[in-house]
Amino acid sequence: MELRIINEDTFRALLRQWHAVGRGLLTLPKVTRTKDGISVAIVSLDNVTINTLETPFKNYKSYLSWYGDQLDKIGYY
Repeated sequence: MELRIINEDTFRALLRQWHAVGRGLLTLPKVTRTKDGISVAIVSLDNVTINTLETPFKNYKSYLSWYGDQLDKIGYY
């Protein structure tokens, strides 16, 4: 798989694509702990690219708050 670093707007655009095809978004991102903090990634629709958010989070609380905000912004209900 190709690895790509993306910004928040691109991450949100990928969430919209997955939402449009009916994928549940609550368990979609791959969340891992790294030496820099919490890293979050999302695979492309064609399963060719792993898109990792450019900025890691300091803890799970900050990640979950941010991710909840992203879901609200795309209108995920």
